[in-house]
Amino acid sequence: MNETRIPVYIAHEPDGTSVKNMIHFAQGVQTNQFQAYDYGSAQKNQLHYNQTTPPEYDLQRLKIPTAIFYSGKDWLADPVDVAYIFDNLQNLVYEKYIPEYNHLDFVWALSANKIIYYDLLNVMKKYHPYLSSLLFFVLLFYSVSSLPLREHDPDCDLNITQLIQSKGYPCEEHKILTNDGYILGVFRIPYGRNGSLSTIGRPVLLQHGLLDSATTWVMNFPDQSLAFMLADVGYDVWLGNVRGNYYSRAHTKYDPDRDIEFWDFSWDDMARDDLPSMIYYILNVTKNTQIGYVGHSQGTMIAFAEFGHPNSVLQNNVSFYGALAPVVHLGHIRSPLKYLFGHSKDPEHFWHVLFGYKDFLPSSNTIKWLAKHACGSVIFDPLICENILFVICGPDKKNMNNTRMEVYISHEPDGTSVKNMIHFAQMYFSNQFQAYDYGSPEKNQLHYNQTTPPIYSIRPMKIPTAIFWSPDDWLADVDDMAFIFDNIQNLVYEKYIPGYNHLDFVWAVTANKIIYEDLINQMQKYHPFK
Repeated sequence: MNETRIPVYIAHEPDGTSVKNMIHFAQGVQTNQFQAYDYGSAQKNQLHYNQTTPPEYDLQRLKIPTAIFYSGKDWLADPVDVAYIFDNLQNLVYEKYIPEYNHLDFVWALSANKIIYYDLLNVMKKYHPYLSSLLFFVLLFYSVSSLPLREHDPDCDLNITQLIQSKGYPCEEHKILTNDGYILGVFRIPYGRNGSLSTIGRPVLLQHGLLDSATTWVMNFPDQSLAFMLADVGYDVWLGNVRGNYYSRAHTKYDPDRDIEFWDFSWDDMARDDLPSMIYYILNVTKNTQIGYVGHSQGTMIAFAEFGHPNSVLQNNVSFYGALAPVVHLGHIRSPLKYLFGHSKDPEHFWHVLFGYKDFLPSSNTIKWLAKHACGSVIFDPLICENILFVICGPDKKNMNNTRMEVYISHEPDGTSVKNMIHFAQMYFSNQFQAYDYGSPEKNQLHYNQTTPPIYSIRPMKIPTAIFWSPDDWLADVDDMAFIFDNIQNLVYEKYIPGYNHLDFVWAVTANKIIYEDLINQMQKYHPFK
């Protein structure tokens, strides 16, 4: 695969088909027959075909000279299914087995010219030397495999409350109202499996990243998930959700499904309104004066922006800050996600044309279904879904639990606003930790009383901070991390973790030993649970 051409491939694919056509393919999986569309009843089939069952196509009637190119690693054209073609084809003039090709390599691979196309042309010339009015089939197969799905993980179907309770922990749901009318769904694990109301400790807020939700902290097993580990130590654990994700799609005035005004926000608003609203609410409920805070990805961005604001008093209420895969500058990200950011001159126009003005990648039943029936099947290896994440966040096979892949994908992505994605695009092109750019001096003047977006500074932040980062994180690059280290004033702990990608900080099976134990030890120094 030519990775430098991936933006081109994705720009032109997929190209669509009918739902009926997809149903036809699904029928082929179920029946393992090469047959016409099944209209679902004997009566309907009789009406369409003059027989009660769909007619089967007969390969033995095909007399055209045929060349076949196939692979042992093509998950959509399995060798077992290809065997049916060999058994029935009457005029096979050439066959080539290519061990390592996947389904798209037959048309996109860098090596396809030498491995396939030269041979194909040579065979074609034998049977049709002028290459015109061609009556020659080259079969690049789609599978009609009937292999059964394995039983999917029940965690795929659970919401966050059910996930937490299924592991033996108590869970409360709280609704928090922001100053601008958003209603945030925040979840609480007040104590661990061996605790009780009398043992509730000091509060800790965990804040998720971009396109994520609080579920990210509880999708692994209790000894692997930070939220559960903190609760078992004795902390009162709160799991935040920012505006616009699955658990925070509510407003006192606007309907997210109907009103475009609901989606008029970026992470500026999460830093200015969501984060203070959550922290002050938690302190009020727990009757504490300080809280511990842990952020991942965007969860660190909004914290740096708000805690570092020169007029912010919020940092006085935070006694410890743990930053996992922190993101402040974006100018050097290596993820192909940067190709979605559009053109440097006008990413706003690019995004609005492609994605509109409302939400981006919301939680959907389609994704949940695909996660269970693709990531959790024996036809589609979990590596397919795993590699999709690796393309975005950076490769790392040894730390990802691919047996949980269907659970991760069932709960991700959880959505944000198109405007928030535009803000990230602006930061990539400007390489500045700055507020949303409204596109003209006049509009910026109206919003900020200055012609350019304000620049955030982290230098005023005095909170004891522990940073966990990786050189192999494609979304929190080493060059961008340098800005944080150059400007942070109270760095009490830093851990460099080679081999980790952006999601390993919340999902890796080794994160408990490599990150969370150290993180909890540091938190105990500055924010003990009692």
